[in-house]
Amino acid sequence: ATISSSSLGSLPSTSQVAADDFMKQLGHASQIIPLLYTQNPDQNENQIIQINNDILSEILAKQLSHSDGIRGFFAVYLTSPESLTTEEVPPILAEAVRGADEEIFVPLACMNVLMPTAMTS
Repeated sequence: ATISSSSLGSLPSTSQVAADDFMKQLGHASQIIPLLYTQNPDQNENQIIQINNDILSEILAKQLSHSDGIRGFFAVYLTSPESLTTEEVPPILAEAVRGADEEIFVPLACMNVLMPTAMTS
């Protein structure tokens, strides 16, 4: 599937993902995550796909710029069908994680992995 203009139109804005609280971030993440796993079967659409990827990258970077966004994103991502059925991290997500503030991101990422593990042990 490709990222369609209608899919992008339903995405939250960069200002929403940069400022909304944790509960709203959960909804934003559920809109963003399926788009991370779309692929382009038609190489003639590369320019459109690149523009769409740039928009998605910007939105994701803003969401991962603060604790509510990070927590909301990973609460949804770690339980999403997309992340549970593949071991590959989408390049757009990998790029956003590399650009995130380590002092905010790393402790929250660790908690998102450790807490569920501790609860099931």
